[in-house]
Amino acid sequence: MENLSGEKNEAEMTFRRTNSSSIFHFNSPRKTLCTSPLNGGIREGITTLMNINCQGDGSYEVVMKEDDYGEELARQVREEGENPETTVAMSTAAWIELSAEAEETYEDLTVRAVVSGGIEHNAVSPGDPTWYMEKNGQYIPAPDGREDCQKRIGGTSVRSMSREEQAEKAGKKEQGEQAEQAGEEDQAEQEEKAGKEGQKEKAEADGKDPGFIGTINIILMVNQRMTDAAMLRALVLCSEAKAAAVQELLLGSCYSHEIATGSGTDGTIIAAPMESEYLLTTASGHVKLGELIGKTVKKAVKEALVKQSSACPARQFQILQRVRRFGLNVGSFWDFYEKNRELFQKAGVCFSGAEDLVTRLQAVNQSSTGVIVTSLYVHLMDQFRWGLVMYPEVIREGKRLLQQNLYCGNGKFLCDVFPEAVLNPEEGKKFNSVTQYMYFLMLYMWVLTGANLH
Repeated sequence: MENLSGEKNEAEMTFRRTNSSSIFHFNSPRKTLCTSPLNGGIREGITTLMNINCQGDGSYEVVMKEDDYGEELARQVREEGENPETTVAMSTAAWIELSAEAEETYEDLTVRAVVSGGIEHNAVSPGDPTWYMEKNGQYIPAPDGREDCQKRIGGTSVRSMSREEQAEKAGKKEQGEQAEQAGEEDQAEQEEKAGKEGQKEKAEADGKDPGFIGTINIILMVNQRMTDAAMLRALVLCSEAKAAAVQELLLGSCYSHEIATGSGTDGTIIAAPMESEYLLTTASGHVKLGELIGKTVKKAVKEALVKQSSACPARQFQILQRVRRFGLNVGSFWDFYEKNRELFQKAGVCFSGAEDLVTRLQAVNQSSTGVIVTSLYVHLMDQFRWGLVMYPEVIREGKRLLQQNLYCGNGKFLCDVFPEAVLNPEEGKKFNSVTQYMYFLMLYMWVLTGANLH
């Protein structure tokens, strides 16, 4: 099939793209499974699939014209000249023209995935803190949620603070009091609390913000009939493939310390003909249908995230990207330095100001040693949170990892550059896993960039 570059006609399907929508129209009715309220669930007799960009003027602040999300989708479908009675539709704030597609065929079975995707500020992991509670179609703020309970659709949200304000707040809020904690268990609990409280407001302070966009929408088209059970199993596999694609990029949740599995507003449409040569009864990972779904969805999700959010391996190969889900940014490092200035001065580390620290941090941000050691250290923190290792082991082995593997050049590692009093200061007994990492990384970047960087 041709890629999604404009209008085309095929034996069974017509595709067209408007300013705000991708529209797939079939010449014969389809059986569909859709997660949106417009003809959601499993339906028969559907002739049109739509993915709608709901942001309108590009502000990412979208207020519905209808009181109900399903009615809002129906209105948008009608505006595109389609029939809401025979259409399934989803909405998103991601750019439709940046959609990606993948297709796989085995003998006479063909699976095609078309994906639009953004995840930068809406990434979630199952069990993350939520914003709202639904009661009879009304959304009210959850006890620990936000108060700006406005109408919103797709992956949109209202930004009540400017990016600069968010960065300033994140820098002050993250890790501010953690260095004073005593007791390993209290430290671990404080880290978890920081993750829940701080992630909603965090923002990158390094000048690289790909956009305030969320929602991964998947349209999956299969060319053979499917039972209801097969469609439901295909939905499970779509979700697994999407989660695998996101996790393989190590994209972090915006609301916890976890690696994300998608965005909070993801949607899926699965479509299959009502008449075909044979009937598919399962989409298990042990049959070809499941294999093709996994391949196409993973490939299309990754490509869509590159197009929309620049979420590619090269961009992810940065220290600041690896620690971003823990609420750490350049502001966090400066706040930590200011709070522990005397400790750093004893080590001979004296930044002339915030700009000096930022310059040095950016200089080592893509250091292969720094990124790889950071990744290993972060995985230790993950394994503690997942209950796979004990906290004392994280502190002990994490310190060993940082001191003995952060290469400073000339055949020397961090443990060869600084004396014992610097490597194991009395104040370090109060460090938790996050502040311990920050301390040694700042020693590393000071050495790697040289005392007189400017």
